[in-house]
Amino acid sequence: MKKAELVFIPFPGWSHIVMTFEISKFLVKQDERLSITVVLTKSPFDSKVGTLIDSLHSSSSKPDRINFVLLPENNILGSEIEPSIIMGKFMEYQKLHVKQAVTKLMQSNGDSPGPVAGVVIDMLCSQIMDVADELGIPKYSFFPSCAGSLGVYLHLLTLYDELNVDVAKFKNDRVTELHMPCFTNPIPAGVLPDVILDKAGAELILDHAKRIRETKGVIMNTFMELETQTIQTLSCDLPPLYPVGPILNMILRGDSLLESKGAHKNSDIINWLDDQPPLSVVFLCFGRWESLVKNS
Repeated sequence: MKKAELVFIPFPGWSHIVMTFEISKFLVKQDERLSITVVLTKSPFDSKVGTLIDSLHSSSSKPDRINFVLLPENNILGSEIEPSIIMGKFMEYQKLHVKQAVTKLMQSNGDSPGPVAGVVIDMLCSQIMDVADELGIPKYSFFPSCAGSLGVYLHLLTLYDELNVDVAKFKNDRVTELHMPCFTNPIPAGVLPDVILDKAGAELILDHAKRIRETKGVIMNTFMELETQTIQTLSCDLPPLYPVGPILNMILRGDSLLESKGAHKNSDIINWLDDQPPLSVVFLCFGRWESLVKNS
């Protein structure tokens, strides 16, 4: 039976790695001929990522056909690098290590179950696309956020590239409304992510978005029923889209990966939610970097 292998390159952030692990588990269940190698990088800026990587190795939910390769730690970045672009520089330095790891997979006979069929690269690791090109491997993009956020980035990219608009000018703008093809209604410019409103950060994020067009396909953490208009709009401008979401770990107890984050300590929250009437609770998630209370 002919087998093949995919290589996933997640961004070294907690949520990115967890979602890569979940989509990897989903994919290997679809076809027994498929194996996946996840190339992991410990972040020098977040010690919890190292704890997560250790937990992945011992997770009771890890299938046999998912393997992990841990790259050497790289702490050569200096404090003089702007915070908004430091992770971009970090991934640039990791390109050599990624190339060595993927090359080893390609040259392996007994250890690898089959040829490397493709490299799936996190949107925030677009620098690694150069490695796939050098090795002649098909590359795909993994966008772990919703389709709407990608639509925002692509619209801002159009403003930046074609109309020479400095998107950083929207910082603290409480008046301007932006009409974007991916949304029915305009959005206030002032609600754009902070990283986009920083000149150096905007250039990095928009370059990531631009390079998505170079791939053979985009795997997205969404589903058609949730973002119908946005997905249809993006489909006219991008390689084939694969909405595979929502990517969730529905196991709340008994999984070592979640237990490492103390999920078992939150049983009082789960019990409270179970006691509420149907359709009576709204859950808002702002991600790791935002909160309900924000300084003005």
